Amino acid sequence: MREDAALHLISQRPGSLYAISKLASEQIGLLYRDLHGLDTISLRLGAVVGGDTSNPTSVPGRLFSTLINAAGTGEEITLDDPLLIWKGPEEFVDVRDCARAAVAALDAEKPRTGVYNITHPTQWTLDAVIGAVAEAHGELNVKYDRTIETGFAGFAHVRPAGCDITAAREELGFSPAHDLKDSLRHWW
Repeated sequence: MREDAALHLISQRPGSLYAISKLASEQIGLLYRDLHGLDTISLRLGAVVGGDTSNPTSVPGRLFSTLINAAGTGEEITLDDPLLIWKGPEEFVDVRDCARAAVAALDAEKPRTGVYNITHPTQWTLDAVIGAVAEAHGELNVKYDRTIETGFAGFAHVRPAGCDITAAREELGFSPAHDLKDSLRHWW
């Protein structure tokens, strides 16, 4: 999914108020750039992983802390929070890569696109995430509703495709340095 994907205002409209507000903010920034010569850059971050893991409040933080705690106890768990269960793939980005992308955006000279996907391009299903946590932190026995039809964090739509980070590479000089397995070892 490129930053400049076709905008089908009805068939592909954002599926939440959160997504609509992000899209509107990007468009306002681009309009100010066009009308007033103001330099604006919007970074579209994947599901951010890492940082202070002692009291997780983000959906990815809650997911990974729940799984890692279960791996530590060896007890079977049931994921029943609909925000922590999803169908299809999801992309994650380490908070260290988010910081690097922000610095790259600040240093960029007249970037053309103005809106950039910032994520690690590997896509993860929930089963693959559970496997990665088990590999890094110990055996896991996880039950969850496999009939769920929503995307990550309860979004109404399942991710249709991965995010293209070509513009971030070419215009900002950004490439992710940390994959999810590295994040799991570093932050937890």
